[in-house]
Order: sequence, then C-alpha cells, then structure tokens
Amino acid sequence: MHKRWLAVALLLSGTAAAQRVTVVIKCVKPDQEHSIPAGDKPGHVFSISHTTCTYTKPAPIAGLNPTQGADTVFTEIKDNRLEWNGVYAETYSNGDKIYYAHHGNGTLKDNKFESGKDFYEVTGATGKLKGYKGNGSCSIQGLPDGGAEDECTGEFIKAK
Repeated sequence: MHKRWLAVALLLSGTAAAQRVTVVIKCVKPDQEHSIPAGDKPGHVFSISHTTCTYTKPAPIAGLNPTQGADTVFTEIKDNRLEWNGVYAETYSNGDKIYYAHHGNGTLKDNKFESGKDFYEVTGATGKLKGYKGNGSCSIQGLPDGGAEDECTGEFIKAK
C-alpha cells in the first residue's frame, strides 16, 4: 500500500516580498514501509514510510535548482481514508537543503493511494537557502505504479 506524500520546491527572488509559486513533483513508490494493524477493527492501520521524489516542474531559489527530495511519513489508515504527518527534505544543486513539516489526508481505491491534499511549512534550511520561510498546499494524485504526482502552490519569503 502506498503512503508517501509531498514534496515542495520554492521559487524566490532576492527581495523581501512574498512570492506565490507552483511546482510539480513525482514521487516513486516507497522504498521503505512498515505497517502495523491498530487491532481495534479491520482496516485500521498505522504505517511509516520513506520515498524519494524528482521534479517535473522545478522552481529555482537563489539561483539553485532542486535536484531531489526525500519524504518520511507517518500515516493512519481507516478503511479507505488516510491522515498523515511527515518531514520532507529537499536537496538543491549545490547540496543545500530546505526542510518541511507537512500533514494531509486522502483516499485509497482498491488498496492504492487515489488522491489527497497536503499542507506544508518550511521548518529550516542550510547554506545559501538559510532564512527562507514559507507555506502552502499540494493536490496529490496517485499513479498506477504506486507513486504519486504532487502539484504544490505556496508563498515564500527570505526572512531578514
């Protein structure tokens, strides 16, 4: 069963004005996943998973392009409904990173992720990207191979 979410890249100028951006990210089926039934009723499961992501519509920040993302997610499954919390680490062309906390919900169909909505917030960054803040949301569509495609929109700013 597929339970990975979100990824986000940022497009920012060097100014202090907030900028609205949209990116598209493709995440593969989880490379690690562990599930445990809650035990109270069939279809109630807790899961932790890890997946990697690439950018089909990236957005540069400070002249750097995102190259990959890694998402670790804790999910509660109740029948065909999902709720999750996770941490997403985004790596840029020079090795700098931006970190996001995210949470969301979605649905399963035939025991595969169908679609969902995710909400994210920047929690930190390294190097040239340090000081960037932002938040937004993603619409997520499941893919036949067990992965997902995220379209994310948000507002970001370089904190002074």
